[in-house]
Amino acid sequence: MAARKAERLIQSSGEVGWLLPEEYEGVWKGEFAKASSIRILTLVGRKYLDGGVDEVVRRAKKAERFQFAILFPGSAHWFMQYRDFEPLPGLDPEIAGHYPNALERLVRRFHELREALARLGSPGKQARYYYIKPVFRIEIFDETVFVGFYGLGHRGVHSPCLRVERRRCEPLFRYFEGQFERYWETGKDWPPYGE
Repeated sequence: MAARKAERLIQSSGEVGWLLPEEYEGVWKGEFAKASSIRILTLVGRKYLDGGVDEVVRRAKKAERFQFAILFPGSAHWFMQYRDFEPLPGLDPEIAGHYPNALERLVRRFHELREALARLGSPGKQARYYYIKPVFRIEIFDETVFVGFYGLGHRGVHSPCLRVERRRCEPLFRYFEGQFERYWETGKDWPPYGE
């Protein structure tokens, strides 16, 4: 109840809006489907890669710009969080059953995505690793940015998500766009994990 009231107050300001997880699901899919500029910074990219890379590659082909970044699987955070993962009491069962085999599958799919994007031959369509763990997921679809937060024991998509449109609050949009660019610029095209 309090979360809904806070959401209405923020939305009525006309600047930013909070989406609850169930609302976010439908909204991001619509934005992703129609955007001509797509920039994504996420930990492992599960919601994009879990079902395979075909749909993501189709969207990349239609987009003028496509940038997709996940955390490097050899980073200290990856090892602490994912490789040596032991479920915490009360952890979301979906997460507890997800590690570590599913993460290995996601890394393989990420490399499939990188190879498919390289075959497109467009420098504006890339996937790369970044090394520094973010505190939030950033998805920029044209002039709208979605900022998802990573809570302990919950997938990012199960947390509230901030939605900022450039036309309504350009300073906040630019802040998150700048954060994306910083991570992107520190990212590298490391060799596939395990090589």
